[in-house]
Formats: sequence, C-alpha cells, structure tokens
Amino acid sequence: MEFSPGATVLAAGNGFGKSALIKSLYDTFGADPHRIDESWRKAHAISAVDFEVAGKAYTAMKIAGTYMVFDATGQKILQTTSVTRELSPFMADLLDFRLLMTDKREQVLIPPPAYAFAPFCIDQDKSWSEPWKPFRGMYLPNSAASLAEYHSGLKPNAYYVARAERDRLAVEL
Repeated sequence: MEFSPGATVLAAGNGFGKSALIKSLYDTFGADPHRIDESWRKAHAISAVDFEVAGKAYTAMKIAGTYMVFDATGQKILQTTSVTRELSPFMADLLDFRLLMTDKREQVLIPPPAYAFAPFCIDQDKSWSEPWKPFRGMYLPNSAASLAEYHSGLKPNAYYVARAERDRLAVEL
C-alpha cells in the first residue's frame, strides 16, 4: 500500500485489516503492538516499509523475528533479531532520538523503538486505558513522564544525554 505525502485515510468496516496494517508498520520498526489479529499472526506476514529520513531513502523489513534495514541502493546496513541491543541504537541514531533512560537495575540504555513512536500510535486495545503504552515492552520506570517531556519538547535531546551520564556516574561512585 502506498501512503500519500499528506494524510491517508483508511476506511472499511470491522475485520478488514485496517488496524493490522497500521500495527504491522510499527512492528516492522521494532515497536510491538499489544494485539494483532490472530489470523494476521498466523499468516506469518513479511513486512517492508520504504521511508525517508533527512532526504535519504531506506527500507525496513521484518521477517520471522529478524529486522533488516537497507539503504537506497539496496545495501543491507542492519540485520538483527535483538531489538534492545541492536535495533534500538540503530533507530535512535537514524531518527536522532536521544532519549536515554535508566532501567530497574540502574543501567542507562536507549529505549526500544516503541518509545520513539508512542505518541503517534493510539490504538483501541490499550491506549485508552493506559496512556503512553500503545506497545508491548514499555517497561522502563517513569516512562509516561519521560515520554511526555521528551515528545512535547519540554526537555531536549541534550537534557537526556546529560542526565544519563549523571546517572551512570552516580552508579559508578
């Protein structure tokens, strides 16, 4: 399906796959939706999304738990099954997403891609009952407050980089 540069409207009755399509887009980037229709999961869909960042073209793919990113020439620049260790840092660099958070073990880390996409996904499964949690795996402490401050621009990238360094040094001391 091709989306226009402006707004694209998906209109159909219940059960036609509108939500499955949108959730698959996020899933391709490592943001695991709370619920995808069982028939969609059983289909073992392969997803590919062509996108641009700062005028550069990329293609993201997900095949059976493996994430890949290709550049405009088709050269593979990432292949991984690890969202936390490999996909998260890659996507953070690509999107200039500098939010750093401290986990329950006091380790500073780059949050999963779900944190970058959280304000852009409101689904009927979880978003109404748990704001700032449209995806699985949003486990970090103070997620809602950090996401609201980051995505609203109240605290810029530099703030989170400095805070993460402060937290890392505190643990070291």
